[in-house]
Amino acid sequence: MSIESNTTLPAGAPLYKKIKLELIQALQRGDWRPGDAIPSEKRLSEIFGISIGTLRKAVDDLTEEKLLIRHQGRGTFVAMQNMRDFTHAFKRLHPSKYENINALEDLHNVSVTELQKIQAKQEEASDLGLKLGEEVYRIRLKHLLENTPVALEQVIVPAHRFPNLDTDLVQRFQGNLYQLYQDSYATTVLKVQDMVGSEPLNQGLANILNCEENQPIVHVKRVAWSYQNDPVECRHSWIDPSKAKYVVTTTD
Repeated sequence: MSIESNTTLPAGAPLYKKIKLELIQALQRGDWRPGDAIPSEKRLSEIFGISIGTLRKAVDDLTEEKLLIRHQGRGTFVAMQNMRDFTHAFKRLHPSKYENINALEDLHNVSVTELQKIQAKQEEASDLGLKLGEEVYRIRLKHLLENTPVALEQVIVPAHRFPNLDTDLVQRFQGNLYQLYQDSYATTVLKVQDMVGSEPLNQGLANILNCEENQPIVHVKRVAWSYQNDPVECRHSWIDPSKAKYVVTTTD
């Protein structure tokens, strides 16, 4: 096995940082899939021609960033998408009338209302690092709690990155697109940015969510990135605050 990299770092940068970036590029290429064990530290130090101590510092950084995970006595593995807190982002929706949010998983259903290939608009192209008019998929998901529509998501992803994406595939993953990206397209989401605000509900959304036009609605814009800040998707979510809470629980 050989690992190649065109990584450049400032003069004087520690060697372990170069090794860290080379390991990230190997993950990005899919040399090791999520859940796979990477070679032993001894083997990797031989591949790179460095000391085990230097190699270990690079691996330590990647485990701290949750790209890798160590299992005592078994080795070091590529982290799975479902280990990340934001993977089930909209499993965070809970009916407003419930105070106990711990046993409501079965109440949440997602349906695909639209999936089509379109041309990227200016904001979408900018968010995804595309040229204006490049092909993207637009996915619309309706979220229901206890069979009541409470939120709508519109997700935009580059068509070249997710070829042959279809409604059946999205529905199979019940709206958990990050798991779909990893399992079906070897694309891992590592970072997201949410921008939360509010806006009046337009007529189209009001019809979908069974709400009054112009009532206040929670709006969340999210951009998600994979390795080395490579943009994977942009999405807009609209949540009816009278019907649902958006609950965020962190473990870090």
